[in-house]
Amino acid sequence: MSPMASHRIKVLVVEDNAQVAEALQVTVERESDLAWIGWIPSADRLAAMLVDHRPDVAVVDLDMPGLDPFACIRAMTEAGCVTRFIIFTGNAGLGAIEQALGSGVWGYVCKSDGAEALLEALRRVARGEFALSPEARRVYQHR
Repeated sequence: MSPMASHRIKVLVVEDNAQVAEALQVTVERESDLAWIGWIPSADRLAAMLVDHRPDVAVVDLDMPGLDPFACIRAMTEAGCVTRFIIFTGNAGLGAIEQALGSGVWGYVCKSDGAEALLEALRRVARGEFALSPEARRVYQHR
């Protein structure tokens, strides 16, 4: 049994749009197996949040001000960070998906696929499985 299977999955969100972050909070808090850690509006404080709160999964948008999310994820992954990352974005482009995969993410979910796709990805990634939402999978498979 993985360590994440024995407790609620702790979720941190990195999203610059407060309305999207608040909607994600409501979505996560409705699920008995998920625990909302909080959200930050850019990747600038991501490393500190990971150290302070130790989320199981960080859900990261791409189009935000501040530090490049891919560079942050890559650096943390290479440093041995145990938090798993899911990209949650409106960008369904092949280049973004390939860049995300190269940075060490565990999942890629297009916002157009909705909350259920994100919830499924959160659970899969927490179990140690890779997750692509339907739209991301369609784009990636047709490269």
